[in-house]
Amino acid sequence: MLAEAYLHGQELCFDTITIDNEPQLHSICLYYPSILEAIEHPDQQWTCLMPREMDDDLYGDFIEQGLEAVRALSVGNSFTHMEGFLDPNRRLLGFTDATLRPAGARIGPMLGFAYDIDPYRAWARVAVDGCFDGPWERKFAVGTIFLRGSGSGVIEKIDGIEIVNEQLGGLLVDVRWPRVGVKKSDTYTGDGYITIRHPDTDRVKSALEFIRDAFRISYSEPETSLQWTERFQNYQKLNRPAWEVGGSQ
Repeated sequence: MLAEAYLHGQELCFDTITIDNEPQLHSICLYYPSILEAIEHPDQQWTCLMPREMDDDLYGDFIEQGLEAVRALSVGNSFTHMEGFLDPNRRLLGFTDATLRPAGARIGPMLGFAYDIDPYRAWARVAVDGCFDGPWERKFAVGTIFLRGSGSGVIEKIDGIEIVNEQLGGLLVDVRWPRVGVKKSDTYTGDGYITIRHPDTDRVKSALEFIRDAFRISYSEPETSLQWTERFQNYQKLNRPAWEVGGSQ
């Protein structure tokens, strides 16, 4: 028997660094829109926001139950990543995903930018040495927007690079611009990304919205309407970001 529930609400993720089954560091990141919406609407540029503050009033229930879940799973020395939904009253609706690995969607590097540490070294220290070099101070809010657009075929035109650099240059910490002439990516992370950081979470939010409005990708063909069965025929390809495919740097 299989029972399913369709959850509506704010989707966010919960990441930990855990030693001897006990979380030493935890972090949250909010998805706008949800991952499912991003997959269903490939023209939308979606974002991950890692707020600097993890207020108990806003995220207390999510964090408390996330920590309890990680302890119950007895994950040893590891990075963990879980995803879940909050209702409008900020109560946890449920976790939908739990993985024994660092997060995807650029969240691993975003942790490094938020705490001003090397996330790859931190992972190695946990997995190889069984050590955590914290505690660390969460110095910044960090946001990543995935650059996508409506259409198919190859990228013909990119608008907005100049104005984004001009208006937000001081906030940019990691960028992979799309390239004209490259085939549109099939993955939900799109044809490139921009990661920004600032001590003020609201400043990061407004910068992400600015990029969403200012940046546009034009493609050689109109959008094709694919059924779910067609879209997921090549699962591995869908999970390989465009910037990891040869010739798309």
